[in-house]
Amino acid sequence: MPTTKLTVDLDSGLHAKAREAAARQERSLEDLVIALLTDLVKEDRRRWATRELYKPYVERPTLALGGIGSQPPRDRDDSEE
Repeated sequence: MPTTKLTVDLDSGLHAKAREAAARQERSLEDLVIALLTDLVKEDRRRWATRELYKPYVERPTLALGGIGSQPPRDRDDSEE
């Protein structure tokens, strides 16, 4: 698969901490960034797929709360006490 170079300007402190975190995981900083972006894309696709799946139900609900033929609650009559 063809690759594209990505350039990021980081604060030197963040860069040092990120390299340390990568080293603790025995990975390169580049590998961590690729994994982060891959997870981001997968999660985004999952959310959009879920949204598209439920979109018809949100836009046009087919279920009336309370069920078929339900009546709104009656006001309590003082004579019922």
